[in-house]
Amino acid sequence: MSLWFRLVRVRFKERLKISIFGKFRVRFILLTMVTLLCLFSHSAGAAKLELVKEDAFLVAEGGNLIIESSGDVWVTVVKNSRVKIAIFANDRAVKELDFKVEQRLNDVKIWTEEKDEGGSLNFNKVAIKYKIEVPEKYNIEIDTSGGDVDISGLAGNIDIETAGGDVDVREIIGQIKVQSAGGDLLFKETKGDIEISSAGGDVHSEDFDGDVNISSMGGDLNLSGSNGKIKISTAGGDVDVLYFGRNKGISISTAGGDVTLEIPQDFEADVVLRAVVGSIESEFDLETNQNNWLPTGSMEGEINGGGAEVTCHTAAGDVTLRRLSS
Repeated sequence: MSLWFRLVRVRFKERLKISIFGKFRVRFILLTMVTLLCLFSHSAGAAKLELVKEDAFLVAEGGNLIIESSGDVWVTVVKNSRVKIAIFANDRAVKELDFKVEQRLNDVKIWTEEKDEGGSLNFNKVAIKYKIEVPEKYNIEIDTSGGDVDISGLAGNIDIETAGGDVDVREIIGQIKVQSAGGDLLFKETKGDIEISSAGGDVHSEDFDGDVNISSMGGDLNLSGSNGKIKISTAGGDVDVLYFGRNKGISISTAGGDVTLEIPQDFEADVVLRAVVGSIESEFDLETNQNNWLPTGSMEGEINGGGAEVTCHTAAGDVTLRRLSS
């Protein structure tokens, strides 16, 4: 490669990175504001929380736990047909909020209402925590303006919408859907499809079994699992995927960050690897294509006779395709 082309490549790379990251600067500023809001919320939670309400309801399998409130939520499974609720809050929350709990058939709903509707509630000074026990086969719907969510051991569907806070979901059999404005997301030992929309925060999914669909504005993504179709689109952050099992299709795209994909030696796929600016490496035999005028490259080809399409694309970063070590 000529010295002139190398200089053009370096300058193009610098300008592209400035353009890409400048484009999302406002969004990351908004994400920072959300993060600070969460930190203020957690500092409010440092005040002593006291038990303010308890309830228990007999339910049948397949019902729904619905939570519409800010605060941390901790859900565990018990081997009976009962939903048990314990609500903890600080003095400010008790002063300004009414805690509502209602059963409708097999569903249980929890929400809060302001005592003074004309007042101005400062959520930074409100701290709430929910500790809830549910039957093993039960569904969870959570809509929170802020707070961490922890769910484990469930055989049911999970739907979480949060304006900020970490989400920790483990040992789940069922569909998982999460919409997050900010906070890290952790999924471990899940069997069922996962759908994630995140404005920012890292995503870690370990031992997934099912389709994975992730759309993220920023944060690193680290996934390992099998038996699913994978679709990942992110505006910024590194993406690392370790996949084993049958190929059902993989699509990974990032505007800024490295992409690393590890697949089995006998994986059957039609592969396309692209990097607008950055290097491309493959431990499988693929044909290399290089643009003579722009620092854009690609690798393409069939492995093990071809199969479902596997695409990895980055606008500014490196792409690496590796054989899964045995």
